[in-house]
Amino acid sequence: MVVKRIVVCLLGALLGGAIFLPFLFGEIDFWRLSNHEEPIFARFRAAAADGGTMWYEGFGYDLFNMYAFVDGQISKCTVGPAIHYSTPIHIVSDHQNVKIQDC
Repeated sequence: MVVKRIVVCLLGALLGGAIFLPFLFGEIDFWRLSNHEEPIFARFRAAAADGGTMWYEGFGYDLFNMYAFVDGQISKCTVGPAIHYSTPIHIVSDHQNVKIQDC
């Protein structure tokens, strides 16, 4: 009976960790990009040819550090981080902290 309770607790902790860790890691990396620091948990995947957008991939999320021209305006750029979660359960919705500024 005690062994069964321990196994159930361990499985619950593993499942809870698998659900919450992507959101915890994603929010930490999003906060770091918002403060002009490199992400800790996500790895660099690619740089876009749109002015400097960087794409990072984490465990259950994609992180973008955007620096792209605004449509039709070469003098204005969209700058800032954006995050997209690719987990089946969404605890935190996708969000971004971008602003439009002069290039």
